[in-house]
Amino acid sequence: MRFEFFEYMRWAKVDAGRGEIRLTSSGLSDLTLADLQLCGADLSLTPDGYYPPPKLTEAYARHYGVPGDCVFATASCSYANAMALLATVESGDDVLVETPCYSVLEHLVRFAGGNVVALPRRPERGYRLGPDDLAAVWTPRTRLVALTNLHNPTGVRLSATEIDALGAFASARGAVSFVDEVFLDFAADARTSFRPGQDRIVTTSVTKAYGLGGIRIGAVFADPPRVERMVRLNDLFVVNPPWPSTPIALRLFERHAAARARIDAIGAANRPLLRAFFDAHDELDVVWPEHGIVCFPRFRDRRDASPFCERLLAEQSVNVVPGRFFGATEHVRLGFGLATEVLREGLARIGRALRSG
Repeated sequence: MRFEFFEYMRWAKVDAGRGEIRLTSSGLSDLTLADLQLCGADLSLTPDGYYPPPKLTEAYARHYGVPGDCVFATASCSYANAMALLATVESGDDVLVETPCYSVLEHLVRFAGGNVVALPRRPERGYRLGPDDLAAVWTPRTRLVALTNLHNPTGVRLSATEIDALGAFASARGAVSFVDEVFLDFAADARTSFRPGQDRIVTTSVTKAYGLGGIRIGAVFADPPRVERMVRLNDLFVVNPPWPSTPIALRLFERHAAARARIDAIGAANRPLLRAFFDAHDELDVVWPEHGIVCFPRFRDRRDASPFCERLLAEQSVNVVPGRFFGATEHVRLGFGLATEVLREGLARIGRALRSG
């Protein structure tokens, strides 16, 4: 078996933790069991019925307004993406994958035997997409359109109308649309784009936006036959999600209002710091995302950002994600879902590095 190494994930595990100030994470800082009013005795090691787990399936269905037989609750959004794409892409299929992109989508398509066709999301258009963009790169063998919303790495949100227009274009030509919505919960008015019968697959998680990445719980929303195909495919891999994580996820659903308030408070404190930083540094331009805790500035002179990232870490002990991991070398991705004073200091150090060339 041949497959490509996912270089960004190796970097995220090995190198993203370097430096005194790390603006590398795309999720919020971690919650604790105490935050959720849980203790060790609440974490069951006993499976919750047969797979898929009934309580977790019901909780996802209720929270997102999706029929229960359209929910595949599983181990993390990353794994949900793998199951969704491997259960859908056939050998020789062309798959339109947005670029810049979270490159695991490209890797999974090729692992399934498909061909990646780049679907550009252009900064001059605010990284938005319309049917004309699909038409420009469509091929007779296109069977899937792969997107993220909020867009990873820019944080830009496509509206429900835009997602529906893209889905309708794909469906009319016999293709399925796939939308990774793991970041969408950062938006207070978030509503999943999944609707039964629309040739659309959606993945999500209760972890990324809430500071629970370590519990590795996610879900796929799809029509029942595709859900059944993923359940059967999953039997070859992890079989069940991690059972001790299930009560943590269920408590998050129960305490969603408090978790939502935390997201809003961090955004209210940190987003003005970013806006002021970009206003003061015209070396960078950015399409400002209205939601989430990542942005994707680029150097106005279009230089390769990687040397700057290395110098920033060496001289200022600040770590950011080089844009090369998303196919956009002139960019960096900044995560700002951390303590406000830490972010303030990190931005001050980035400013010093920019002024020194």
